[in-house]
Amino acid sequence: MINQKHITDPFELKKLPKLHPYRLVWTAYSRLLDSYGKVTQIPISSQLKSFVPEHVFKNSGSFLPETAVTSNQLELLKIAIATTEYLSEPLAEIGSYRGATTQKLAQETKRLIYAVDPYIGYGGWESDLDAFKEKVEFLPNVNHLRMTSGMAFKQLQNKSLSMVFIDAVHDFSNTWFDFCSWSSLVVPGGLIAMHDVDYFPGTNLAFRKIIAQTNKYSLWGYCPNIAIVKKLDVND
Repeated sequence: MINQKHITDPFELKKLPKLHPYRLVWTAYSRLLDSYGKVTQIPISSQLKSFVPEHVFKNSGSFLPETAVTSNQLELLKIAIATTEYLSEPLAEIGSYRGATTQKLAQETKRLIYAVDPYIGYGGWESDLDAFKEKVEFLPNVNHLRMTSGMAFKQLQNKSLSMVFIDAVHDFSNTWFDFCSWSSLVVPGGLIAMHDVDYFPGTNLAFRKIIAQTNKYSLWGYCPNIAIVKKLDVND
């Protein structure tokens, strides 16, 4: 249904006029996929018996201030960071919002973290940027890339990463683009975490397509509304 090698950057597409034929067709198809995701949406927890992840939290825990990431979701991310600590490559966070999660993750490792967020709306404004700066200004391992996911990917496309946390725009097209792009930089054995896999139909559909690729990824960890896959070595 979708060719992973030929994906469109939704933000790049917005440079075309609204009535451009390609943009019209792409937008219609994108909305169709979100509708399909809504009709077929199922909790990722229903897939656990089939994949048997290494780390599972039964509940999401308590809400944390200035982030949609909850206490147990954060614990799962911390375990992921500790698990990949043997890798030297940097990490990337796609969607940083007010920097609360960025700060917590950066405190768990000395590895460089690329925090990607353009702060142009879509969940991040100038006031959120100010809050982000306040939280990370004293953390030497945080490198903020104030640009869209696609622009940041182009800048880093020749680098390798040990872990990626995707928590940006939650429709199918943006989620799929973010995963396909950033997962390509993750080394075998590295981890890709995705937020809102249960609550948003588009992200839910994208993640279900990801774990269906059992020759490339294994479901490594799950906490309600966040899930993590491990990138397999396809040469093994």
